[in-house]
Amino acid sequence: GLLWKTGTFSALLLSDRLAVNAALARKLKLPQPSPGATQLPRTDRPQRVGVMGQPAFLTAYGRFESSDPVHRGVFLLRQALCQDVPPPDASVNTTLPPVTDFKTTRDRFTTATIDGNCAGCHRRINPLGFSFENF
Repeated sequence: GLLWKTGTFSALLLSDRLAVNAALARKLKLPQPSPGATQLPRTDRPQRVGVMGQPAFLTAYGRFESSDPVHRGVFLLRQALCQDVPPPDASVNTTLPPVTDFKTTRDRFTTATIDGNCAGCHRRINPLGFSFENF
Protein backbone atom coordinates (compact mmCIF):
# COMPACT_ATOMS: atom_id res chain seq x y z
CA GLY A 1 0.00 0.00 0.00
CA LEU A 2 0.77 3.64 0.39
CA LEU A 3 3.24 3.10 3.19
CA TRP A 4 5.26 0.46 1.34
CA LYS A 5 6.04 2.13 -2.02
CA THR A 6 3.26 1.13 -4.39
CA GLY A 7 0.19 2.87 -3.04
CA THR A 8 -1.29 6.26 -3.69
CA PHE A 9 -3.09 8.74 -1.48
CA SER A 10 -6.19 8.15 -3.57
CA ALA A 11 -6.01 4.40 -2.85
CA LEU A 12 -5.71 5.13 0.88
CA LEU A 13 -8.99 7.04 0.77
CA LEU A 14 -10.82 4.95 -1.84
CA SER A 15 -9.55 1.37 -1.56
CA ASP A 16 -12.21 -1.31 -1.76
CA ARG A 17 -10.03 -3.76 0.20
CA LEU A 18 -10.78 -4.66 3.80
CA ALA A 19 -7.96 -5.35 6.26
CA VAL A 20 -8.97 -8.45 8.23
CA ASN A 21 -7.75 -11.29 10.35
CA ALA A 22 -9.63 -14.53 11.04
CA ALA A 23 -11.46 -13.12 14.10
CA LEU A 24 -12.66 -10.00 12.27
CA ALA A 25 -13.76 -12.05 9.26
CA ARG A 26 -15.88 -14.20 11.58
CA LYS A 27 -17.39 -11.14 13.27
CA LEU A 28 -18.29 -9.53 9.94
CA LYS A 29 -19.49 -12.86 8.52
CA LEU A 30 -16.95 -12.72 5.70
CA PRO A 31 -15.04 -15.60 4.14
CA GLN A 32 -11.97 -16.59 6.12
CA PRO A 33 -8.80 -15.10 4.64
CA SER A 34 -6.25 -17.57 3.37
CA PRO A 35 -3.26 -18.15 5.65
CA GLY A 36 -1.07 -15.06 5.66
CA ALA A 37 -3.66 -12.92 3.86
CA THR A 38 -4.63 -9.65 5.50
CA GLN A 39 -7.00 -8.18 2.91
CA LEU A 40 -10.26 -9.23 1.33
CA PRO A 41 -12.31 -7.56 -1.36
CA ARG A 42 -14.96 -5.51 0.37
CA THR A 43 -18.35 -7.17 -0.02
CA ASP A 44 -20.04 -6.17 3.23
CA ARG A 45 -20.74 -2.60 2.20
CA PRO A 46 -19.29 -1.42 -1.09
CA GLN A 47 -19.78 2.24 -0.11
CA ARG A 48 -17.52 1.79 2.95
CA VAL A 49 -14.19 2.44 1.28
CA GLY A 50 -10.77 3.63 2.29
CA VAL A 51 -8.96 3.83 5.57
CA MET A 52 -11.81 5.66 7.34
CA GLY A 53 -14.25 2.90 6.43
CA GLN A 54 -12.08 0.25 8.09
CA PRO A 55 -13.47 -1.33 11.26
CA ALA A 56 -10.33 -0.27 13.14
CA PHE A 57 -10.94 3.44 12.45
CA LEU A 58 -14.66 3.20 13.19
CA THR A 59 -13.95 1.39 16.46
CA ALA A 60 -11.17 3.73 17.56
CA TYR A 61 -13.45 6.73 17.06
CA GLY A 62 -16.58 5.17 18.48
CA ARG A 63 -18.09 4.46 21.88
CA PHE A 64 -18.87 1.16 23.52
CA GLU A 65 -22.61 1.83 23.49
CA SER A 66 -22.86 3.73 20.19
CA SER A 67 -20.95 5.51 17.48
CA ASP A 68 -19.22 8.80 18.23
CA PRO A 69 -19.77 11.40 15.51
CA VAL A 70 -18.09 14.15 17.51
CA HIS A 71 -14.74 12.38 17.83
CA ARG A 72 -14.89 11.25 14.19
CA GLY A 73 -15.66 14.80 13.07
CA VAL A 74 -12.87 16.26 15.19
CA PHE A 75 -10.44 13.69 13.78
CA LEU A 76 -11.36 14.69 10.22
CA LEU A 77 -11.10 18.42 10.92
CA ARG A 78 -7.73 18.10 12.64
CA GLN A 79 -6.02 15.31 10.72
CA ALA A 80 -7.52 15.44 7.22
CA LEU A 81 -8.45 19.11 6.88
CA CYS A 82 -5.67 20.56 9.12
CA GLN A 83 -8.11 22.78 11.00
CA ASP A 84 -7.84 23.72 14.65
CA VAL A 85 -10.61 22.49 16.91
CA PRO A 86 -10.27 23.72 20.47
CA PRO A 87 -11.28 21.42 23.31
CA PRO A 88 -14.55 22.28 25.05
CA ASP A 89 -14.36 24.90 27.77
CA ALA A 90 -13.93 23.33 31.22
CA SER A 91 -17.28 24.78 32.29
CA VAL A 92 -19.17 22.88 29.57
CA ASN A 93 -21.00 19.74 30.64
CA THR A 94 -19.99 17.13 28.03
CA THR A 95 -22.25 14.41 29.43
CA LEU A 96 -24.52 13.15 26.68
CA PRO A 97 -28.22 12.57 27.25
CA PRO A 98 -29.14 8.88 27.68
CA VAL A 99 -29.28 6.77 24.53
CA THR A 100 -32.80 5.63 25.39
CA ASP A 101 -34.18 9.17 25.09
CA PHE A 102 -33.51 9.36 21.33
CA LYS A 103 -34.36 7.45 18.17
CA THR A 104 -31.07 8.20 16.42
CA THR A 105 -27.49 9.04 17.31
CA ARG A 106 -27.80 12.16 15.17
CA ASP A 107 -30.71 13.43 17.30
CA ARG A 108 -28.83 12.67 20.52
CA PHE A 109 -25.65 14.50 19.56
CA THR A 110 -27.48 17.39 17.89
CA THR A 111 -29.56 17.96 21.02
CA ALA A 112 -26.43 17.97 23.18
CA THR A 113 -24.45 20.37 20.98
CA ILE A 114 -26.92 22.73 19.31
CA ASP A 115 -27.07 25.52 21.88
CA GLY A 116 -24.75 27.85 23.72
CA ASN A 117 -21.00 27.79 23.47
CA CYS A 118 -21.03 24.37 21.77
CA ALA A 119 -22.85 25.40 18.61
CA GLY A 120 -20.01 27.37 17.01
CA CYS A 121 -17.59 24.44 16.72
CA HIS A 122 -20.24 21.77 16.33
CA ARG A 123 -21.55 23.40 13.14
CA ARG A 124 -18.27 22.15 11.61
CA ILE A 125 -17.78 18.96 13.64
CA ASN A 126 -21.18 17.28 13.55
CA PRO A 127 -21.81 17.07 9.78
CA LEU A 128 -18.43 15.36 9.24
CA GLY A 129 -19.02 12.90 12.06
CA PHE A 130 -22.59 12.20 10.99
CA SER A 131 -21.31 11.13 7.57
CA PHE A 132 -20.11 7.87 9.20
CA GLU A 133 -23.46 6.98 10.77
CA ASN A 134 -24.47 4.57 7.99
CA PHE A 135 -21.64 2.20 8.95
